[in-house]
Amino acid sequence: MTIPSGKYLPPRLPVGSDAVDAVLAHLDAVRADIGAWQTRARDTAFGPAATDTPRGA
Repeated sequence: MTIPSGKYLPPRLPVGSDAVDAVLAHLDAVRADIGAWQTRARDTAFGPAATDTPRGA
C-alpha cells in the first residue's frame, strides 16, 4: 500500500468495503447513544476545571 505524501496510516484502518461499512455503522450507533444521553452526561461535570485541565496537571 502506498501512502500519499502528507497523509498518515491510521492505526485502525478498516480494509475492504465490508469493514468500512461495519465501522461506520458502529460509529453511527455510538453517536446515537451519546446523542440520546449527552445532556445528562454533560450535567455530571464538576465545573470548567473538569473539562479544561487534565487530571494531575
